[in-house]
Amino acid sequence: MRRSIALLILLSPFLCAHAKSKPNPADYAITVHVTGSHLIDRGGYTCESIDTIVDGQRYLMRNINCQQTYVFQLGDYPARIVKEDKIHTYELMRIYEFLLPDGQTRQFQISGIPDSTTPSGTR
Repeated sequence: MRRSIALLILLSPFLCAHAKSKPNPADYAITVHVTGSHLIDRGGYTCESIDTIVDGQRYLMRNINCQQTYVFQLGDYPARIVKEDKIHTYELMRIYEFLLPDGQTRQFQISGIPDSTTPSGTR
C-alpha cells in the first residue's frame, strides 16, 4: 500500500503535465463570422471548408484536420491566431484556432481570399 502511494506521489507531476487544460476564453479576442460551410472531397478524404469574415475581410478557410465529416454551424466564433507567416507582402499564411461553445477548439487555415464582388458562398 505504501509503495502504491509513493508511486502515485512520484508520478503525479507527470500525470498533471499531460492533462489537457481548458482554453482561456480571454485568449480568443478575434471574432470570426462564419457565413458558409461546405464539405469538399479531396480524393479519399473529406475536408471542411468555411466562408468567413474577419475584421471586415472575407476569407475562405479549411479545417487543418481533414477528417471532419460535419459542416460547421454559421455564426460568430471567438478565435486567435496560432500561426502566421508573411515572408512577402503579397503572400499570407495564417491559422486561426476557434473556441467552440463546449470548450473544444478547432483550427482553420486561410485557403483563399475571394474578390469583394463575389457573393458569399460561391467558388
